[in-house]
Amino acid sequence: MKSLRLIVDEGADGRVRVALPSEGANAPSPVTLSLTPEEARRLATELRTVANRVERKATRKPVDLDRASHYLSFEVYFFRLFARLYGGREDAFRRKFGAMIGAAIEYAAYVHLRVLIDFFHTEPRVNKDDVWVGDFRDGSPEFAEGFPSELELPPEVRSVRETLHKRFAHFTESRWLDEQPKLSTT
Repeated sequence: MKSLRLIVDEGADGRVRVALPSEGANAPSPVTLSLTPEEARRLATELRTVANRVERKATRKPVDLDRASHYLSFEVYFFRLFARLYGGREDAFRRKFGAMIGAAIEYAAYVHLRVLIDFFHTEPRVNKDDVWVGDFRDGSPEFAEGFPSELELPPEVRSVRETLHKRFAHFTESRWLDEQPKLSTT
C-alpha cells in the first residue's frame, strides 16, 4: 500500500488547511479542506478511531462472545443489584447497612456502571484487550441491528463517566480540588 502524503498548515485566518496533493499523471485532482480548529480536532479524532479500528481488527483474534456474554451478564447483574440496594437514598441506605458496608456497596455499583459505560461507548485502543459493544456487533448480525455502529456518548453520560474515572479509577487532584457532583444510581 502506498503511503499517503498530507500537507497541514494554519492559514492567516486561523483555519486549518489540510491538502492531499495529486502525485503522478493518473492521480486524482488535489483535495484541500479548510477547517476550523474544532473541525480539525474532530477530523483527527475520527481518523485515529478508524485507523485504530482497522489495526485492532487486523491484529486481534476474535473475541469469544459466549464467554464475554457471561462476564457482561455479571456486570449488568451486579450493577442492577447494587443500584437497587443503594436506590439513590444515601442517608437511609447508610443507616440500614452502616457507613462502611454502605460505602462499599455504593462504590461497587459505580465501578460496575463505569465498566458498562466503557463497554457501550468506548472503543478500546489497539493494544488493549478490552471487549466492547463493537465486538458483539461484528460477531452477531442480530446484535448489530439493536446497536448501531456509532453510539454517541450523551453529554450527561460523558460527565458521569469522567466523574467515575476521576473518583474511582484514577488518583487525581480533582478529588480534592474540584467540587464533586452527587452521583445517583437511579
